[in-house]
Amino acid sequence: MKRTKKVVLPSLETQTLAFVAEARATDERVFARCLAWAGFRAYLRVWRDYDAAGEVLPEVLIIAQIEVPERFRGRGWFWQYCDLCAMLGFDALVIESVVNKRLRASLRARADCAEFEEHNFLWRRGREGRTEAPVGREAGAG
Repeated sequence: MKRTKKVVLPSLETQTLAFVAEARATDERVFARCLAWAGFRAYLRVWRDYDAAGEVLPEVLIIAQIEVPERFRGRGWFWQYCDLCAMLGFDALVIESVVNKRLRASLRARADCAEFEEHNFLWRRGREGRTEAPVGREAGAG
């Protein structure tokens, strides 16, 4: 029996795209995976019928854990990754259990994010890629 080596795509971003395609090809309510490349790590879940502050969202992408190499911190990589995830057609992006105080403060300051449970944030985009007011927050409120 020949062993086949699993192909690992060459970035966290491309692995995210492949993960989302695989998740959408299943009918599982929750589909999860750990992704890793060159010091970047992410634990993602696609969750169908997700309850966010009493509103049931048909399909969300959850960033449950993220690790960014030191040399990329504070340079906007995380925000670009969130933008990529938000453009994948989900009803929302959930950033879960944010323990980093600086990141938590940044998320609280964003008009397109709302903290719907302690340290859990909801980020939504409109159909044309424009920011929409999240659950529990009016557009422009901060």
